[in-house]
Amino acid sequence: MKKMFKIAVDCPVCAGKMEVTAGKTPGVKEATVNFLSLKMWIEFEENVEDHIAVMKEVLANCRKEVDDDVEIFFE
Repeated sequence: MKKMFKIAVDCPVCAGKMEVTAGKTPGVKEATVNFLSLKMWIEFEENVEDHIAVMKEVLANCRKEVDDDVEIFFE
């Protein structure tokens, strides 16, 4: 399953870091971030049932690895 999420990030470098960080999160098969549109597409692993839990982990990882004020709107 693939879903799109709006994001808030200040620079294209940080957007690229978000893409890499999100892609390393368990439950994420692939992550793509577009800085110009401020959108993130997440393709979840087939066995993922709770997409919100995975996205909370993605957000926590991005805030830790990229910047503590990045935002992903998923709820």
